Amino acid sequence: MRCKYCNSERIVKKGFNSKGKQRYLCKSCSRTFVKETERNYYPHNYKELAIRMFCEGMTMSAIARVLKVPYL
Repeated sequence: MRCKYCNSERIVKKGFNSKGKQRYLCKSCSRTFVKETERNYYPHNYKELAIRMFCEGMTMSAIARVLKVPYL
């Protein structure tokens, strides 16, 4: 693993954050960070399609059902 700030490999564990994720300390730049998590990305056209559906009068929950994405 490398530091996301200085790209150094001099990394040590340094406890956990409030969400229970492992924190790391870079010995080179003295900054702490959490390893990046994987994110779910949707196709680029989803946003445009969702806006068009909304403009046509669909509700947000209906759009989420059609596109199979979580509605928060």
